[in-house]
Amino acid sequence: MTGDHGQHWPIDEDLSALRERLQYHAGRAGMRGERLDDLLLVTNEAVINVLEHGGGKGTLAIWQDETHLTIDVTDTLGLLTIWHVPGERPTGTVRGFGLWLMNQLCDEFAIERTEQGSRVRLRMRLGRPADGNGSGGSADSAREGFTSGTPDPVRGAPDSTRDDPGQDEFQVSF
Repeated sequence: MTGDHGQHWPIDEDLSALRERLQYHAGRAGMRGERLDDLLLVTNEAVINVLEHGGGKGTLAIWQDETHLTIDVTDTLGLLTIWHVPGERPTGTVRGFGLWLMNQLCDEFAIERTEQGSRVRLRMRLGRPADGNGSGGSADSAREGFTSGTPDPVRGAPDSTRDDPGQDEFQVSF
């Protein structure tokens, strides 16, 4: 699993089997406790987005290097863009928290839209995170550090004057 794109699994309706495989590989990489719970939560949210909004088909890839565990969740529809990520915690709804949570809990979070579909990249540091709180951040904290082709100073999204904002990569690094 080190240094390459490790394991790949098709995304289907059997979420429990996918979570078990993910938990096994993340545990082997050294993830434990709240960090592992956060990883399982955000990955589950990304996979559900593929099933509900991404054409129902996709893949999950997991690998690690010396410092991070990385998960790519891809769909075949390719409609997901940075514009779908709420800048603030959603209110007045019981749905719509998935992308916001990914942004809050991952050390790095990216969305890339390509000809093959949309890719959500979730990266978490192995070992104790730099902030020492057991996760990439607090779900109640506001995150800074959005980057993309042309950042908007208010929300970090690309400038709306771009011809094709769907082809930009959206990254949050901490």
